[in-house]
Amino acid sequence: MRKLKVDYIPAETLWRIYWVDMGTARSTPKLSRWCLANNIVNPNTQKPPGAGSCYKAMIRWAAKAENQELAYKIVNEGLANNADFWTKEDFLQYLATVVRGAYQHKTDKKREMWLKRNGLPS
Repeated sequence: MRKLKVDYIPAETLWRIYWVDMGTARSTPKLSRWCLANNIVNPNTQKPPGAGSCYKAMIRWAAKAENQELAYKIVNEGLANNADFWTKEDFLQYLATVVRGAYQHKTDKKREMWLKRNGLPS
């Protein structure tokens, strides 16, 4: 019998580590190592998440409409350390671009509907 998918990756925490704590040396393998160091493992396999799983989890978290405002603040908090800033439009365009890799929509129409539903530009 197939086991149900469990959300065990702390996506908001990973987003903050990626944008604020890592500075300009951002990498998803570092996030995977952080999960290993903090005993965050898949409850079904007892293995830590890979770099791709960490990336997808944090992008999916940030792209949801209810999380976008907090994600935007976290990004600008991290960019401020390097004297940089993104406008809200820049941030939403970034999310619209990277969300294509985090979700595998079966058709372009379904992806467009998802983007519209979450307030992201197409």
